[in-house]
Amino acid sequence: MTRQYHWQARENTKGVYYNYVVVYDEEQLGVSHAKFLEAINAEGIPVQSFYFPIQRQATFQTGDAYGRGCPFACPFYLPSTGQPPEYNEADCPVAVQYCDRRILDFKIHPPSTIEHMTDIATAFDKVTSDIHQLR
Repeated sequence: MTRQYHWQARENTKGVYYNYVVVYDEEQLGVSHAKFLEAINAEGIPVQSFYFPIQRQATFQTGDAYGRGCPFACPFYLPSTGQPPEYNEADCPVAVQYCDRRILDFKIHPPSTIEHMTDIATAFDKVTSDIHQLR
């Protein structure tokens, strides 16, 4: 099932478009996320995996946000086990899957032009039209 999302700016505001995030389906296209990214990049369109699960942030990996282990090792924060919490990949499998294999992040912020948007669409169309070559 394909989901359609429609976003609309709030009244009396103007949207600031800086990313265009596409949900990628490896199973449907039969090509890995990494290979698809490589193909789009080869067309001259810089696409990255910009988003990553929060547990990969340095603060969570080191367990230190404010120095001296705070808040993770502070006595008011420790769970009943007395040990600081761990933030593992397995704790957020959906976030890991989406960040690593399901989203493509196209940067479309100023000074991007209509020509730049056209280049992105053309590259995306070319790669998806010739997807059998990537399989």
